[in-house]
Amino acid sequence: MKNRKAKERASMLEHLFPGARALVWPRAEEGGWFKGPRALPLLLAMLNTKAWRGSVDVASVYLALFAENWEEGLVEIRSEADSAMMAGFRADARGLRMWRERIRQLEKLELIRVAPRGSQAIGFVAIMHPYDLLARLRDAGKLPDDGMWNLYQAKLREAGSVPVPEEEPKKVVRLPLRSAKKGA
Repeated sequence: MKNRKAKERASMLEHLFPGARALVWPRAEEGGWFKGPRALPLLLAMLNTKAWRGSVDVASVYLALFAENWEEGLVEIRSEADSAMMAGFRADARGLRMWRERIRQLEKLELIRVAPRGSQAIGFVAIMHPYDLLARLRDAGKLPDDGMWNLYQAKLREAGSVPVPEEEPKKVVRLPLRSAKKGA
């Protein structure tokens, strides 16, 4: 059952664009969707910060892996050629080399871990939670944009992904009362 906010958005969609429910993406009955964090676009932007990704764009490979995740954090690479195509590369030798290079860069960044599958060196990929890595990169000065980091933090808190620490009660400091001047 939809929650109240989802019902409000569905009502607003119908109000603004009558009949659009049958035309918008996704359709209610459509399968093939993965659960993704609302901060994913921001995470992909941070992944492509040249200060730490190097000379290769890793976002498309990360997104393709994330889309193949069935919520347990493990992706089985049945075909490197198909996985390369999902990430936007051709399935030829050059495309496979570029895909593998990006997989290894994601592994070096500690965003994924790789295990073999039979004779295939990249056969299973575990997707690591990005928060700890991003925090370390920020502390090391490799995420230069505080605005992006702050927005990422806000999105996580908005979604309830990061517990908001309770503030400790502030100590009340009692100031001495001013006394009236003598002789006045």
